[in-house]
Amino acid sequence: TDQNPYVFGFHLNSETYPVPALRTLSFDLDARNIPHNQQNVKVLYRTKSEFFYSTCRSAIYYAKELGFNLTEIEYDPDEDHNGDGKANAYDEEFLVDLADQVCPPG
Repeated sequence: TDQNPYVFGFHLNSETYPVPALRTLSFDLDARNIPHNQQNVKVLYRTKSEFFYSTCRSAIYYAKELGFNLTEIEYDPDEDHNGDGKANAYDEEFLVDLADQVCPPG
């Protein structure tokens, strides 16, 4: 601004966003003597956003490093998985199916 020439913004590295949550989960499991490979960690992410892609890939990397039972689900939001004319990002049936894979109903 004219009043303060030192004001500026910058993007923080999103690759560390998932680390505190996964580290907290790790500490909790350790405190309860539960092996990390008995803890499910599921990551659902889309391919067309570098922000989401890089953030989720770092979560996957860190979850693997900590030994969690990891499930990775990657999807292309622009693709039409079943040829019904709806992009995956707008296909409610497809999105519900993805959600059910990550968090099964019941």
